[in-house]
Amino acid sequence: MEKLLLYIKHNLKFLWRIIEFFNSLLLNIVHRKKITTIKQNYSDYIDTNNGFQFRLITSEDLDRLYSLLSKLDKHYVKYFNPHAFDRESLKYVLKSNNFLTFGYFHNKKLVGYFMLRLFANSKAFTSRVVDSDFSGRGIGKDMAKIMYRMANELDWGVFATISEENIASLKTHNYKVVKKLPNGYILIKFNTKDTNW
Repeated sequence: MEKLLLYIKHNLKFLWRIIEFFNSLLLNIVHRKKITTIKQNYSDYIDTNNGFQFRLITSEDLDRLYSLLSKLDKHYVKYFNPHAFDRESLKYVLKSNNFLTFGYFHNKKLVGYFMLRLFANSKAFTSRVVDSDFSGRGIGKDMAKIMYRMANELDWGVFATISEENIASLKTHNYKVVKKLPNGYILIKFNTKDTNW
């Protein structure tokens, strides 16, 4: 099933939009209360253990997010492609029920972006990026732990499709391989209960 969905997402955009439309409807019908609670709980700046802050980001943060993503090195984002980075795509993502989008901040400056891509069957896919000026400070690991906490609050399984070549990212998680995918990618499920890494 995952292979088919990946094929549709990357090759049949019109069909993918239809799938997203119905997924959004189902999320709104079946999971509205839990998703609304997450949005309310994380809408204001929340301090982290390492002196940074995070919060839900919305359409009002479009310029900040576009600025962060457009300055990232193309090699760095080679493995990060849950959605396109152009303004129209970002506007769609920030408004869509299919995503919970968050910013990681240093002195109110956006230095990291992470998201849960929601599916109505109680599965979430994660992605994250960090401004290269702030790499090596544990931000990526912290964002992963925050996403795990939210997924546990939703009581959903957390997954990712990730390249087997993306060793740095694979090292920062406790996961099991669900299946191998085309082009050197694997589908992994994270152990969100264990964050001792």
